[in-house]
Amino acid sequence: TTGTDNLRIAFRDYGKERGLNLVKMKHTNPSNTNTNNNKPPVMRELQSQIVPSLLALKKHLEMLQIKAFAAHDSFGRCIRTVLEVVVNAGGENISDDPNNNNNNN
Repeated sequence: TTGTDNLRIAFRDYGKERGLNLVKMKHTNPSNTNTNNNKPPVMRELQSQIVPSLLALKKHLEMLQIKAFAAHDSFGRCIRTVLEVVVNAGGENISDDPNNNNNNN
């Protein structure tokens, strides 16, 4: 394993942890047991913030890729993988373990 590989793994894990925590917000309200549109206003507000928050995370990761990693393409692929994992996890029950879903590079 090279130093670049270790950086890429750390970058991927950082992105996944941040992204999964954003998605997990919609699963944290214990009173949210029904699946209809009668969700509490706080839950609707949290869910409406997920997409803008994920877009901000994507922009943040892309800026890191450009500034810290000289726009290296392998880090760009990590961003795509991170976003796939996070978006796919959005419809599932999210555990407290950020490494629970798809540990792919």
